Amino acid sequence: KRIVAQDEFSPDFKAAAVEWIGEHEPDIVEEEVTPPWEESCIYSTAEGLERRRDQLREIMDVKLPKNFEDIGRARAFGDLSENAEYTAALETRDQLTRTASTMKDEIDRSVEIDPEAVSVAEVGLGAQLEILDLESDERKTYSVLGPWDGSPEDGVLNYQSPLARALFGKSAGDEVEIELPGGQMNLRIEKVRSHFA
Repeated sequence: KRIVAQDEFSPDFKAAAVEWIGEHEPDIVEEEVTPPWEESCIYSTAEGLERRRDQLREIMDVKLPKNFEDIGRARAFGDLSENAEYTAALETRDQLTRTASTMKDEIDRSVEIDPEAVSVAEVGLGAQLEILDLESDERKTYSVLGPWDGSPEDGVLNYQSPLARALFGKSAGDEVEIELPGGQMNLRIEKVRSHFA
């Protein structure tokens, strides 16, 4: 799915790569679970979406107007070719406008997680799960939500993260071996419930 989603790869390359993976690593193809969400959308709770909108408003209503003042002030110093403040202010403007454009595109593609559609039978969008690390005997509780809803430190797993994807579709009692960039984890899902309950 990651290969197919890459725009920079040609269709021929994508087809050849997927075919090669299927021939050499059939377990990957057989075990793949298709997530019940559109990859082009960004899912979030209402609160997370509002937070993202607030961040965009902060750029548009506060940071960019202040930056325009900075550009005007720096321009008044004269000789723009050797004016470091002017150059820095223009770079800041460009970075802010790129960030605002990206955020607006993301907000336009956002979909609110429907609390009524959350399954308590298996891990998916909007689920809250208690997991047990079988090696350290440590218990943690996470909600599987969107990228604007928090971080693991806040008890939130981004549904796009490798850990959330590895747990997707699993139920209470399932034991899961997960290979992550930081190493292997052996987990058991103790409970699954709705984050919104």
